Amino acid sequence: MKHLSALVLLTIFMGFLPAGASTIPRKESVVHNADAAPQPVTESGLASWYGGKKLAGKRTASGERFKPNALTAAHPSLPMGTKLLIHSPLTGRSVIVRVNDRGPVDNDRILDLSEGAAVSLGIRNHGVSHITVTVLPRHHSRFRHPTNMHDILQDEARRAERVAQDSPLR
Repeated sequence: MKHLSALVLLTIFMGFLPAGASTIPRKESVVHNADAAPQPVTESGLASWYGGKKLAGKRTASGERFKPNALTAAHPSLPMGTKLLIHSPLTGRSVIVRVNDRGPVDNDRILDLSEGAAVSLGIRNHGVSHITVTVLPRHHSRFRHPTNMHDILQDEARRAERVAQDSPLR
């Protein structure tokens, strides 16, 4: 019965992801306890920053003009406009970015951040840094500040659990 409700919760939670983003290619897999609340899609790995003044104003893969100070990122497969919560274990800082470009070009990296995002995380001077990426639920796409994102994700898990308890499959 525990496994059935975990499966139902996972299925419900997958509905919160942006279209086409049911999975993310992972460099390191994150395994969560099936008895715990469902967790959002997360990956950990290396990120670098790109841009600077030489790319300012050039078109990104989304068609918009690149702004080095914007909080944006390049991801190889997530839909354009997807919001991501980026956390740097090194600095303890987090930032929310929007996917607006494709990358990174180096296979050992999972994400390229704009210079503004790297500065916000405190990793600009590191070149390459270890980060954790969490895909944010679609209906919170206008949410901009990461400080209480943990509370929002817990609320999502509780809501999914209530729906699973009311499910006729139970």
